[in-house]
Amino acid sequence: MKTFNYQDKEGRANYIVFVVFQALWFFLYLLFYASKTSEIGFIPLILLILPTLSCAVRRINDAGYSKAIIVLLCVAPYIMLIFMAFPSSIKEKNQTSA
Repeated sequence: MKTFNYQDKEGRANYIVFVVFQALWFFLYLLFYASKTSEIGFIPLILLILPTLSCAVRRINDAGYSKAIIVLLCVAPYIMLIFMAFPSSIKEKNQTSA
């Protein structure tokens, strides 16, 4: 299951789609939080914590950053959004030089 896989790589396009989905979910959460049924909006927050973390870790692996940067996900997650939106720094091994 890719949701709990922290070893693979996640492309930039897939990560951006995931972040947009997460932003839409957050706005829905705010709508539920402002209403009288605020407990219902908290359930998706709990369910999406691990998929969000694993997607971010896979993006860090794809971009070629050090594994120590994963610690920043806990300390400063919004700063990490900038780093994970950059193109990957690892060149494909299948490319041949002319």
